[in-house]
Amino acid sequence: GETLTLTGNGTVSDKNVGSEKAFANGGLNGFGLNGNGGALAGNYTLTGGTDWLSITPALLTIVGTTTIDRTYDGTKIDALSGSMLSGLFGNDDVTLGNTATGLFDTKNVGNDKSVTTAMTIAGGDVGNYILVQPVGLTANVTPRSIIVNATGTDKYFDGNTTDQITLGSDGVLAGDQLGFTNQGANFSDSAVGNGKTVTVTGIQGNGADAGNYVIADPTTTTTADIMGGQASSFGIDNSTIAQLQSVVGPSAIETPYGVADNDAVGTFTGNQKKQHRPIERNIARTDFKSGLSLNVVNGGVKMPANEMP
Repeated sequence: GETLTLTGNGTVSDKNVGSEKAFANGGLNGFGLNGNGGALAGNYTLTGGTDWLSITPALLTIVGTTTIDRTYDGTKIDALSGSMLSGLFGNDDVTLGNTATGLFDTKNVGNDKSVTTAMTIAGGDVGNYILVQPVGLTANVTPRSIIVNATGTDKYFDGNTTDQITLGSDGVLAGDQLGFTNQGANFSDSAVGNGKTVTVTGIQGNGADAGNYVIADPTTTTTADIMGGQASSFGIDNSTIAQLQSVVGPSAIETPYGVADNDAVGTFTGNQKKQHRPIERNIARTDFKSGLSLNVVNGGVKMPANEMP
């Protein structure tokens, strides 16, 4: 039941990490026994035995690492700076590497996103250390600003100002899934003309990567033509409104049947058959009225619906 404490020191052949390292010849000295409690060291003689020492790696930590907030670039990479080793002994030959970059968990936009590192150590004494990566690093990734361009579509005059447009942007990164929609695309008026301005409003992004982008201006403009009546082998298509160019003044509209002073020319009479009556008196027939009914719409003329084939 008695215990003794051994004191003294010893020396191994080198400083490096290893298991059951033997003490050097003469490396044990100054040994003594001290009794614990009621034990008397004088009752014992130290005769020696099997002596060895294990040396385990020391921990190296990384301090001073700074992350950098950045704009979305389609990668997980974040730039780092300021990293230094802590825990290195004496003049040991250990250097820190791969300190310039870390990785976000995803490529996507977000605040306080976790950043992990994969720093390394090298040098003659690297086997005596274990490197501990820094923890708690975060940074922000903000949306990428892009400009959306519109391409207009030429169309035949149809009495309205709407246009079909195509949207695109050179700022979308390769491989990203991003499309565009808009709330409206309109000419300033419905009149025939070349290079007419089309204003596109309410531009929005959609797709898996829409959250990684911000549209610099949701309103843009483009140009397109509004052409006259659509020709066919039979002349002007019956279903098309044909705008006629005035040659007598900007406020008059020329037609094959005369000139209208403005767009609101009132109601025309035309070849309209009256309702048949089951019993009619023996009087002159007045079922038809002469004349061709034309309706002026937004600067153009068309046959009334009840007179078209």
